[in-house]
Amino acid sequence: MCYNGNTFELIGNIMPEKIKPRDKPHYVNNRDFSYAVVDYVTQANAAKEAGTKNPVVPDYIAICFMKICEGLSHKPNFV
Repeated sequence: MCYNGNTFELIGNIMPEKIKPRDKPHYVNNRDFSYAVVDYVTQANAAKEAGTKNPVVPDYIAICFMKICEGLSHKPNFV
């Protein structure tokens, strides 16, 4: 908005463009995340049956948990 003498004029679009959900910083693809968790649980169950140590949680799963937690922490009802 610009003041032009006695009136205000709109310059350009003042409404911000809507961001697609997939472009948001805390977006997690549910399908990929679910497949990664299923693969990890399968490996963990196999390790438990074999009597070996549990495998390390993959970085992808850890990053997804961080994105989910951080996204929820920005909600107004977060205590």
